[in-house]
Amino acid sequence: MSKTYLAFTVLICILFEIIATIATAGAQTPDASAPNGAPQVSPTAVPNSLPPDVTPENLPGVVPDSPNVQATASSSSPTSASPGAAPITLPPGVIPSRPAVGSPPGAQSDFTDRLVLKKGLKITFPIRNGLDTRWQLVGDYNFIADVEYNDQRGYRFGWQMTSPANVTGLRAVEVEDIRDAHKVSLFYPANEATSLIGFTSIVRISDRLYSQLKSGEVAQFALDGPDSPMVLKRETRPQAYEITRDGYETVTIEVDGMRVPVRAIRARTDAGWLYWILDNPQFPLMLQGTGPFQWSDVKLSYADGLFKPKQIGGGGASGDSAKAHREAQNVIKQLKDKGQATSYLILFDFDSDRLRPLSQQILTELGAFLRDNPDMRLTVEGHTCTIGGKDYNLRLSNRRAKSVKQFLSQTGVEDSRLKPIGYGFAKPVASNKTSAGRSRNRRVVFTEIK
Repeated sequence: MSKTYLAFTVLICILFEIIATIATAGAQTPDASAPNGAPQVSPTAVPNSLPPDVTPENLPGVVPDSPNVQATASSSSPTSASPGAAPITLPPGVIPSRPAVGSPPGAQSDFTDRLVLKKGLKITFPIRNGLDTRWQLVGDYNFIADVEYNDQRGYRFGWQMTSPANVTGLRAVEVEDIRDAHKVSLFYPANEATSLIGFTSIVRISDRLYSQLKSGEVAQFALDGPDSPMVLKRETRPQAYEITRDGYETVTIEVDGMRVPVRAIRARTDAGWLYWILDNPQFPLMLQGTGPFQWSDVKLSYADGLFKPKQIGGGGASGDSAKAHREAQNVIKQLKDKGQATSYLILFDFDSDRLRPLSQQILTELGAFLRDNPDMRLTVEGHTCTIGGKDYNLRLSNRRAKSVKQFLSQTGVEDSRLKPIGYGFAKPVASNKTSAGRSRNRRVVFTEIK
């Protein structure tokens, strides 16, 4: 009896050991939710090619922020999304403090697919902390590309950099490079007239690079420009060798003087730089970038126009008239109450003193008020932001102030009652570090002369 009991006890212990072994093995099997039974792995950070003792903060022109294309406010809360989630739509002025990764934003209300690269298009890239090829800081200026053609030959554009850079040239991109190039040119020698073989440009990246970004691949990538000397077999300046999609965002750009939303692919290089690419396979424009210098607030101007006012949702001509009337009444009220009035809606064509139609409507109504008050004399002050050099902006603000005076004179206001003055960017009312601040600084001020 005791032997039988002992054998039974041994059998029970063996059974418990078998059960424990099976349970342990089950705990070590791959997660059933992972594809093909493979264990899930969390993503790692993008490598940085800088040596441990070299950071973007101590390099000229390299700013470690990641501005949205409208760049009108400081960082806000992170925005995130995942495939299948609701589309991401960032309101104007919102800059995500951490890029969002996910599916493309919805296209119901944006103008991404309507934009075309064609003859007569002028693209303005406001550059901040511009560098030369020796990593020397040039400053803030506008890079302007005037497209001459985009056809079976490739595309070509004349370009200029405003003060303080003050250089011009001509650049063409070959069909083969539009198709396959992984290199992008961001640096332009003065007085050049050339095709840079193997490169596309800031105006349009290649079909291959766009396709790889869309598919989420890690793509080969390179820029021209400054070299990176090696010290102890490590680069002393950041260089990009790879780029991959980092998410999607809705950003706002200016088209023919109107602010419109567009979809952008946000891409990150292994150097840590971010680029926002227009999500349009026919026109993958580099809307904005953070390295090796920064640009945002891109403006497109079509020689023959692209949109009619009613397409933008502004109510058409009647909506513009109502807007002009409200602004004119606001200016008149300020003059009556304080003897001084500021308008942010008296606007001009880019790099020009030519008044826009809405501005002319405002001034027409203001002219009628001045005719009814013949004893009122005014100074007309032109103010600008800091994009471009000091002398350049001073001259531009003078021309614009004179343009306002000339238009008011055409409405019947005597020349002697108006004194135009240009201040350039000498009297800012907001920070020039954001698009919103720069917009506030671009203004016309009327002050009564007692």
